[in-house]
Amino acid sequence: MAVSQEADSFEFAGYLGVLRRRWWVVLVLACVGILAAGAYIAKAPKAYTATATVNVTPTGVSQTQGGAVAGGRTSGVVNLDTEAQIVKSSSVAAIAARTLHTPLTPTALLQNVSVTVPANSSVLQISCQAKSAAQASVCANAFAAAYIQNRNTSAAATIDAERKTVRGELTGLEKSTTRDRKSTRLNSSHI
Repeated sequence: MAVSQEADSFEFAGYLGVLRRRWWVVLVLACVGILAAGAYIAKAPKAYTATATVNVTPTGVSQTQGGAVAGGRTSGVVNLDTEAQIVKSSSVAAIAARTLHTPLTPTALLQNVSVTVPANSSVLQISCQAKSAAQASVCANAFAAAYIQNRNTSAAATIDAERKTVRGELTGLEKSTTRDRKSTRLNSSHI
C-alpha cells in the first residue's frame, strides 16, 4: 500500500526529474516557438498610425446640425460627437480620397480611420492607419483637411441661405414701404 501512495504523490522534485530526462523535448519545443515567432514578425503586415488634431470652434452660424444635446457627453456650442461622425461620413471620405489620389473607395478608406474626442476638450483626434508612417501621416492630415473643407462649405451654404432669406424679407419690406408711401401721398393729395 505504501508503494501506491508514493506513485500518486508527485512532488516538485519529481517534475524536475522528468524535465531532466526529457531535456531534448523542451529544447525542440523552445526552438519551434522561437522560429514561429520570428516567422510571424517577418511576415506579419506592419501598420503605422498617425493622428491629426483639429480644434473645433463654432462657425458663427447657427449650429442646426450640432448644438448641445440635453444629457450629451459634450456640453459646448458644438457637439463633438456629431462632428466626429461627420469626419467619418462619405462626403468627407470622398474629399480625402480625391486629395490622396488613392485607388481605394471612400468606404474602404474609412476602414483605416478612427476619430476620438478627448474628455472636456473641443478637439477631434483623427487617426489613420497605413503600411508606412508617411502614408499614415498623409492620410490623417488629408482627413483633417477634408473635414475642415466640408465644415467651411456647410457654413458658407448656411450663411448663403440665411442671406437669401434676409434679402427676401428686405425686398418685401421695401415694397411694403413703397406702397405705404404711395398710399400716404394719395391720401394727403385728396385732403
